[in-house]
Amino acid sequence: MAKLKGFLNQTNQTMRVLALSVLAFCTVTPLFSQEDCDVFNIQQLAADYLSFGVDTVILQLDGSYEVQLSNGTTASITLGCTDPAYLEYDATANMDDGSCTTLIVLGCTNSQYVEFDSSANQDDGSCIELNTGCFSPQLDGHLYSVTEIGDQCWFAENLRTTIYSDGSPIQEISGGFDWYILPNSPLPKARCVLDNIPANVLEYGRLYTAGTLNAASGVCPGDWHVATIEEWLELEDFLGATGFEGQEADALKSTSGWAWEGNGLDAFQFSAEPGGHRQSGGRYTDSHEVGFWWADQDVCLGCNLTTISLWYWGDFHVQSFGSRYAMSIRCVKD
Repeated sequence: MAKLKGFLNQTNQTMRVLALSVLAFCTVTPLFSQEDCDVFNIQQLAADYLSFGVDTVILQLDGSYEVQLSNGTTASITLGCTDPAYLEYDATANMDDGSCTTLIVLGCTNSQYVEFDSSANQDDGSCIELNTGCFSPQLDGHLYSVTEIGDQCWFAENLRTTIYSDGSPIQEISGGFDWYILPNSPLPKARCVLDNIPANVLEYGRLYTAGTLNAASGVCPGDWHVATIEEWLELEDFLGATGFEGQEADALKSTSGWAWEGNGLDAFQFSAEPGGHRQSGGRYTDSHEVGFWWADQDVCLGCNLTTISLWYWGDFHVQSFGSRYAMSIRCVKD
């Protein structure tokens, strides 16, 4: 309302200046005849605009204001962003309310196209060539880094989503006791963050139970899926065939963050982090020393489930854990 009052005061001043200017111009300018000045109806201008006030301000259902002036006229004022260079621009607004905050950046906003521009916030129709290769997908508001290794396109970071790919929420369980009483059957579906510290999401992503990755809706973005045991082993074979025989884990591990001087080479920008895992009793273990990733597979209720683990000394292991354990997840492009 303060902005509205300021606008009305400014309007009053503007009309005063207009009327006075016309009066002065007709008075001192010999080029104007009396007839010319009569056209402006100086007396009426002076009566209408040199002194008037606001009788009533009425808020309309559409959010605009109807302003009734003491001279018998009515004005309509609609507050909003009046600058078309901003995303918040409102073409119906005739009074700026300071809501213009986001400058428009034109570009291709679809990450599935070669022309994708991550800085763009308004699509300009420049998305032309569909990227059939290894491109960054988006899920739950996060754009994932990816890396192409051999014939495979992998996430270059751990999954961090709080929702399934259909938008439904994944249950979060932080308390140790609540985790401990999770049922073994059917397969529990839950997520958590290492040591229950939210900041750890940035480095390690989130940890998930195997039941989560086996949910019908999936946890990876469209055209992506949780890596299978066969895909993990294919990755291992490729690394061995490209000069990293016996150093497969080192080739994938990040260059920092691993204990006991176990940092890796990160030769393929896979950036494997030692996020540890959560045990069936709810305890977090092995962070900074081991990274564990679920391998998608057909599972039976109550069975142990397959994981891939990278150890601080460089080994590449296939192991099995129960369904109430929580591990990291990497997605692979279909």
